[in-house]
Amino acid sequence: MPERNFRDRRRGGLLEVRTKGTRPGRGIEQEHGMTEYTPKAVVTAGTGGIGLETALGLARRGWDLTLVGRDPERGKAAVARVDEAAGRGAGRFLGADLSSLAATRLLGERLAGEGGLDLLVNNVAACGPSAGRARRASS
Repeated sequence: MPERNFRDRRRGGLLEVRTKGTRPGRGIEQEHGMTEYTPKAVVTAGTGGIGLETALGLARRGWDLTLVGRDPERGKAAVARVDEAAGRGAGRFLGADLSSLAATRLLGERLAGEGGLDLLVNNVAACGPSAGRARRASS
């Protein structure tokens, strides 16, 4: 099990949090020195509720996870739970406010630059121009 020390890194304007010493998406070494492909998923709003439960289920099945959310503290806690469920450093957190089109675009560019993705779980409650109006109306 990886250490539970966390490090925060700013990459491309996004906050990334993962368990110290882990590198998701690198594959699993097999008995004969061959590498098995490890599928990668991104779960938006993955720090609690349905998003986190989905991430935990995928982690138990051998997936590497990128959890996206706004709160770094909840992100750290969620990564710890994902890593525990997987029995290895399977998770990381990227901080982004997906109600902002600029932040969404930045996140997309970052993920695209990292190579392939096998699954996107778009679990954000509201997005698009009407989301801001709804948030202001409920304030």
